[in-house]
Amino acid sequence: MYKENLNKFILNQDQKISEALQATNMLGIAFVTADNGKLIGVITDGDIRRAGLRGRSLDSEVSHIMNKDFFYAIDETEDADILKKIPKRVHCIPVVDCEGLLIGYKFFSELTGKNALITGITGQDGAYLAEFLLAKGYTVYGAYRRTSNLTFSRLEYLEIKDKINLIPLDLTDPWSVYNALKISSPSEVYNLAAQSFVQTSFNQPQLTLNINTIGTANVLEAIRYSSPSTKYYQASTSELYGKVHEIPQNEKTPFYPRSPYAISKLAAYWLTVNYREAYGIFACNGILFNHESPIRGYEFVTRKITQGVAAIKTGRDTELHLGNLDAKRDWGYAKDYVESMWLMLQHGEPEDFVIATGKTHTVRDFAEKAFEKAGLDYREYVKVDEKFYRPTEVDLLIGDPSKAKNKLEWNPDQKTTFAELVDMMVVNDLKLLENNA
Repeated sequence: MYKENLNKFILNQDQKISEALQATNMLGIAFVTADNGKLIGVITDGDIRRAGLRGRSLDSEVSHIMNKDFFYAIDETEDADILKKIPKRVHCIPVVDCEGLLIGYKFFSELTGKNALITGITGQDGAYLAEFLLAKGYTVYGAYRRTSNLTFSRLEYLEIKDKINLIPLDLTDPWSVYNALKISSPSEVYNLAAQSFVQTSFNQPQLTLNINTIGTANVLEAIRYSSPSTKYYQASTSELYGKVHEIPQNEKTPFYPRSPYAISKLAAYWLTVNYREAYGIFACNGILFNHESPIRGYEFVTRKITQGVAAIKTGRDTELHLGNLDAKRDWGYAKDYVESMWLMLQHGEPEDFVIATGKTHTVRDFAEKAFEKAGLDYREYVKVDEKFYRPTEVDLLIGDPSKAKNKLEWNPDQKTTFAELVDMMVVNDLKLLENNA
C-alpha cells in the first residue's frame, strides 16, 4: 500500500534532495530512500491530507514521525498561524526507508544547501559577511581563535552574535580544521582568518606565515579529503601587488609582495589556484583592495585616524602621530565588499577577482577629510613619525574592478563613496567617545 501510493511522487534517483524539496514547494514531509541511500521519493503533507480524506492510512511508523518527532520545514511566507507552532531552530525533515522506518533527519539548512563556515568570524569582514549571509537565509558557523581576551564585540555591534553557531578553531592544527568542517557541513567556506596587520608581520614573520599560509593549506586539505564539493573563498589582498608593475592593478598584473604579510598571502593565493586546478575544488581568490568600516581594527591607519579625530575633538588627546602621509590606497566600504565574496561562489566557474573602487587617495586625503568632518584642520594636529614607516613601503595601490563588474555585476559606482565612508567612521567614533565607550 505504501509503495503504491508513492508511485506518482517518485523522483529521479539522481535528483538532489534540495531539488526534491523545491519540487514539493518546500512542504516535504519525508524523503524516501532505497537501500543504497539514493533518493526515490518524497511524501508531502498533501499526500497525508488526501490519504486521510479517502479513509486510507500510511504506515504507522511514518504517521508516528509526522505526529510526534517532526517539525515542518516551512517557508516564511506561509500561514502565520502555522509558523507560530514551529520552533524555527528545529526545521527538519525525516528520512525513511522503503518500509517507512525512520533512518535519520535532514535539517532545513542541509536541504537547501545553505550552510556556511566563516573563519575569522570576530574580524571586520567576518562580522559583515555573517550579517550578509544570515539575511540570505544561510545557517552560519563562525570559527574563532581562542585567546585570553576573546571578544565578539563586532558581532554584538551588528546584533547577530546569538544567530551564529560559534566553533573554536586553530588554523595551524589540521585536526581542528577538519573538526570545524565536520561540525558545520558547509556548502561554502570563507577563509577570512589571518594575521592581517602588515606592521606586525615584520616583527612576527613566522607567526604570520603559519596562520596565513599553513592555515590556508590546512583548510584546503580538509575540504579536499572530507568535503570536495564545498565551495571555497580565499581572502587575498591588494598587498600582493606591492611594488606595482602597472597602474591600475587587475587580475593579470604581476605580483611583487613587499612584506611578510603579503608573501604569506601570495603563497595562500597560489595554494588556492593549485587546489582548484589539481583537485577540481571550486576555489576562488578575492583580491580585495583596502576596505574599511566603523568596526575596523584600531591598529589600521584609517581607524587610527578616525579614532584620533574623535579623541582630539572630545578633548581626550591633542595630536595624532602617523607614518607616510603620501601612501596612496584604493579605499572602499567593507560592508559593500563582502557581497562580492558571496557573488564569487555563486558564479558559474571558480575564478579570481579584483574588488576595488578604481579610485585612489592618500593617507593625507583621508586625514584631511576626517578632521574636516569634525570641524578641525588636520595640519594642526597630525605629526609625522618615522617609526610608523614600513621597512619596504607600498606607495600606490589602485584596483581595476572591470572583471567583477562584467562577470559578477558588482559595481563600485553604485556603492559607498570615499567621502561617505570617512564621514561614517568619524561619526561612529565620535559617538563612541561621547558615550564614554
